[in-house]
Amino acid sequence: MKAYKIKLEVKNSHPPVWRRAMIPVALTFHQLNIVLNKILELDKKDRGLFEFYHINIRICEKPDRNIDGGYAYYDSKMTLIEAYFDSQNWFTFKNKDVAWRVTIEEVVNDYKYDYPRILEDKPGASTKNPLDEKGIGKLNRYLRKNPMEKIEFENETGDFWEVADIDAWRELYKYAVIISEQKPWEKADKLGFYFLDHSDIPGKEDTFISILGSDKDAIVLAFYEGVEAFNKLFMLPEMKKLNIPEAYAIGEQEAMYLSFGSRTDIDNEQYEVIKELGYRFRGKNHWIYFSKAKPGFFPMILNKHEVEKMTTYLKELTEGLQQFEKQSIEFKEHNMLYINPREGKVEPSNLPFTTYQYMPLKSNDRKLKFALRSVPESNDEVEADIRYINAQVDDDRYPVPINPRICMIADSYGGELFDFSIAGPDDDSGVMLLDILIDFIFKKGRPKTLYVSSEIVGSMVKEICDICKINLIYKKRLKVIDRQMNF
Repeated sequence: MKAYKIKLEVKNSHPPVWRRAMIPVALTFHQLNIVLNKILELDKKDRGLFEFYHINIRICEKPDRNIDGGYAYYDSKMTLIEAYFDSQNWFTFKNKDVAWRVTIEEVVNDYKYDYPRILEDKPGASTKNPLDEKGIGKLNRYLRKNPMEKIEFENETGDFWEVADIDAWRELYKYAVIISEQKPWEKADKLGFYFLDHSDIPGKEDTFISILGSDKDAIVLAFYEGVEAFNKLFMLPEMKKLNIPEAYAIGEQEAMYLSFGSRTDIDNEQYEVIKELGYRFRGKNHWIYFSKAKPGFFPMILNKHEVEKMTTYLKELTEGLQQFEKQSIEFKEHNMLYINPREGKVEPSNLPFTTYQYMPLKSNDRKLKFALRSVPESNDEVEADIRYINAQVDDDRYPVPINPRICMIADSYGGELFDFSIAGPDDDSGVMLLDILIDFIFKKGRPKTLYVSSEIVGSMVKEICDICKINLIYKKRLKVIDRQMNF
């Protein structure tokens, strides 16, 4: 197996403090972050930053910018270490207040292990030194017992499926009952949105609350954490304009829901919680229940962390509504009620947007752009799209069935499917579509025309089309892909 011998040295440490290790090739920077946290005995949940100074690139988890301060930013989950370790001599790994110089000392093509290993170290004398707590043998035993393909931050896997205990549910239902009495959906004729300001809490997203449904069916309060999740709400009323299937608009929703409906709306798992709590709801729109939507899954019950978050959000909303009752607030169309829980501030505020906002995919890879421009043009005309399977699929990586997306490109004339990828819940379907499109371009040449049916997919591929001078055309229907999906 191919691997790299690296030396990790605390920058500006005197005398030098370092540790030498072997790193197998088949890792993303996201996984390397977790491995280095263990090797360096750092907090297992810390997200670091990888800086390649000589090529002006920084790699981190979910970067919120493409270019900043002369550096191009890449997502650690989508970036493999091999190309960088093969071409660079060293880089900096920054973790909180400590910076490490990571020197790539040797490429080893016959590494006999399939896991990372610590070779030797030189710890410092200070008790604050991150290298003086555990022995190399103990750390290596841990690395040997944890296969590379399962390397993942614990709070992104374990917590996602952790079940809330009955006391956590009891606290959540206490505030849900208060909300049912306050009836936020009746507070103002045109007030359909609330906003919980969390900007003063590091690492916590602002939360948008939308009132969905009506007295004729279930009344639903949808909680969207962050602008990106809130933006997906607007797919639902704009399906016709965006020319997206209902299954796609629903599948892309990312929210937690508090619903007031009927007994028939509630699944068995949630019903058992209600029964254990001793609630005896009766009648239409009086049954209180919770659920969540996440791309790649079907609706699910809240986990422990989400129950705790929803309890906080409902508490903040109830307090905001109490303040609202004490004030005379005039609302205009599209306004929402702004609530700052820490300051006790409640006031009308404009929505950040009232229609779906396109989020084009941009690349900072100058070499890739140059290579794409150099590819000869072909006479091919292709279709590209992302569709939900909209059927339950079992996957060993998840304890519940998933709802995968298919990213595909097809020959518009020949009728064959050129290539496709299956995107799971943890995959970025837009990036996967671009990957197979770029692979097609390098293999077959730059197509003359690319057909898409939705504005969303069009925004994803537009940059590639501009770079390659591909004619991007929007069509109501994609005959080949529609046939493949049995439409």
